[in-house]
Amino acid sequence: LSSIHYYRDDLYGFTKRYNEYLFSKNEFLNKHQSFIIRTPGIFGPGAKPNNVSVVSTFCNNIFNNMESIIDNPKKEIELLFISDLVLLIESLFDKKNRNELIFPKTDKISIIELFNLIYKISKNSFSDIDNKYTNSFLKNISTTYNSFKNASK
Repeated sequence: LSSIHYYRDDLYGFTKRYNEYLFSKNEFLNKHQSFIIRTPGIFGPGAKPNNVSVVSTFCNNIFNNMESIIDNPKKEIELLFISDLVLLIESLFDKKNRNELIFPKTDKISIIELFNLIYKISKNSFSDIDNKYTNSFLKNISTTYNSFKNASK
């Protein structure tokens, strides 16, 4: 697994590109078949807050009445639910041709919209939620939030 930040013009982007190069070189030299999947932000139950998942961080902070500091509220992020990523990885073992793979649908949302959405879910204010979100995205965000509720019991 790699990252959509592959193209960033900084040290992180460079290390992603270099590691993918080394991985591809090893694949070629040893005649192994491999796949590189550049994932967007992954979220779902079990992700640790304050680590790599902004969704889990917001869920944890809202559930525990903690402040969330949002530096760039309008920044759009792309998210993928963990179960959809697992299905993609499983499909790699069923396909013989990489070109047949279909990457699961991701959802784009601004940081502030994400925070507000999770906050509304925490208050069971579903009637206040904008209808621009798909049912599956709402369900997946709710599942992630509820995992924090269930973990505290």
